[in-house]
Amino acid sequence: MNDSHTSPSYESLRRRILTAGVIILVLGFLVLVFDSRAFFEAYLVAFLFWSGISLGGMIILMIFHLTGGKWGGVLRPYLHASLGTVLLIPLLFLPIPFGLSQLYAWATVSAEAAAHSPHKAIYLTPTFFLIRAMVYIGFWLVLALLLSRRGEAGDHPKISAVGLVIYMLTVSFSSVDWIMSLERHWYSTIYGVVLVSAQGIGAFSLALLLTYRLRIRGEDSTEEIGTKEKADLGNLLLMLVIFWAYITFSQFLIIYYGNLPEEATWYVARTSGVWGWVALALVFFHFILPFILLLSRARKQNPFGMTRVASLLIAMYFLDILWLVVPSFDAQSGWVPILALWVTIGMGGIWTFVLTHRVRIQRPMESLS
Repeated sequence: MNDSHTSPSYESLRRRILTAGVIILVLGFLVLVFDSRAFFEAYLVAFLFWSGISLGGMIILMIFHLTGGKWGGVLRPYLHASLGTVLLIPLLFLPIPFGLSQLYAWATVSAEAAAHSPHKAIYLTPTFFLIRAMVYIGFWLVLALLLSRRGEAGDHPKISAVGLVIYMLTVSFSSVDWIMSLERHWYSTIYGVVLVSAQGIGAFSLALLLTYRLRIRGEDSTEEIGTKEKADLGNLLLMLVIFWAYITFSQFLIIYYGNLPEEATWYVARTSGVWGWVALALVFFHFILPFILLLSRARKQNPFGMTRVASLLIAMYFLDILWLVVPSFDAQSGWVPILALWVTIGMGGIWTFVLTHRVRIQRPMESLS
């Protein structure tokens, strides 16, 4: 076991990260005083980013339990540790109910307007919204706790097989509730899969970044990663990038050829003005550039190169969430992206503190297994 995860300097760093995160988040909450709408919009982006990383780590871990392979053994300490961050999701969700009326138009829709779409009016009510949120989060918590247990060798594949189904259903429905319903009349039948692919990239990239970064700095004394495992990790990241691009483009193509006003307006808002440049940045930096870089065998064997690719994809995951969410709001809230980045950094301090605590616990367990 590596002592770096239990040293006084490591503990001091963890406390500083937590303190900085709390201070940044509290300063973000002060925005409530003079622009509550902008705060809740920014907070939703930050919540979706970090909850997506937690849930993405869970699906990668379940895939590893079902398929096996040494690549999973390399990332397992961080994937297992990310299960602990799932416990943060209900805590981080708490402010959102207080901002429903400012985030979602359907939360204050009149009875006359609701009569035009009665089925949506039944589904999209504040009470039912919160009940569904509790159900989703409850399933995720139970699943994380089951995957965290050190049971029989055959338990985790069985749990993962059922868990993948539960994950796909709950993430699909939660994406409808938390993101798609920001625009009451817009819908996409593969929106949940778009979010699943984004979460997978974000979580895998972060686990890869932490794994390689600690080895580069000499703070991880576990067995050296083999040539085959490095190639597998690079190929899996490439596969996730291609899958995200395929699903995202498929959604665009279906809506483009459908040419229905209530569907097309969603893309019009995201390809106009500054958001059009963001869309181009996502095409190039979230797909084309990583795709080209990950085709190189030499780069897959280079920890420095892979950390750069992973860092780029984490940044693009944040930009992707921003692009999906913020154009749904009033264009007057021009500083929401900056505030969203601020709140995301603050929330990240708390998230990192929990993750590193779980890594510290996980390391001795790994050495004993």
